[in-house]
Amino acid sequence: MSREERRQISDECLCNAYNFRRAWVGSEQPEIVAEVMRRGLDCSAAGQARRILQENPQPTVTPERSYGSGFAVSAEGHIVTAYHVVERKKAIKVHLSKTSLVSARILYSDSVNDLAVLKIESSTPNFLQLAPMRSVRIGDRVFTMGFPVSSVLGESPKYTEGVVSSLTGAKGAVPFLQITVPVQPGNSGGPLVDEKGEVVGIITSTAAILAFVKESGTLPQNVNWAVKADYLRPMVELPKVEQKQLSREQVIAHVNKSIFLIDAE
Repeated sequence: MSREERRQISDECLCNAYNFRRAWVGSEQPEIVAEVMRRGLDCSAAGQARRILQENPQPTVTPERSYGSGFAVSAEGHIVTAYHVVERKKAIKVHLSKTSLVSARILYSDSVNDLAVLKIESSTPNFLQLAPMRSVRIGDRVFTMGFPVSSVLGESPKYTEGVVSSLTGAKGAVPFLQITVPVQPGNSGGPLVDEKGEVVGIITSTAAILAFVKESGTLPQNVNWAVKADYLRPMVELPKVEQKQLSREQVIAHVNKSIFLIDAE
């Protein structure tokens, strides 16, 4: 390969060739090494990720249609979701079942903490209770159920679990919990539930890969956030119901009956 040919190869292809030689051939081709050094390239995973970030900035356009998860907190049709799911949307629909779709309106919203309470004109006999104030602890086992990437994974609820890894969010934000529970687009607004079946948080976001790489130079691992359920209490009057002791299977079954797919445009 001539010097001129090497110079015409993109940075990405050059790094791929460099890493291929090291991983599979067990040696480095002198011409490739020389070109990598001449360009001052960092061919590590972090270096390549930074170049991807620079060449592909995150889009700023908000999709016209959004999907998320929500859950009932009363029998009278009060449904909680994440504010960003319904923000500036003119038509909000709640999938009560695969064959039942009803309209919803925003009753209360908190854009700062990414919370919204919707109201539908249908009863919701299965609903979730909030955990006592300030009861969540680091290491608590938690799970969520929701509708991640419903266009690909389907509209049946998906279960994921993990633990509370911090009592604060990004850069120490007090209203949020950091969790290891895997979440995807579409999980936003779903309940974060403890082993008793009580809601300790509302799923809001996962670490943006490109932004995380830009800040830290590494890929995020199990970094997701939920707003604490304590911040929901002032927004809606919650019914007082005697909490029953349920088995793990009963808790999951009850949550499954209390969550809904949110469709907003």
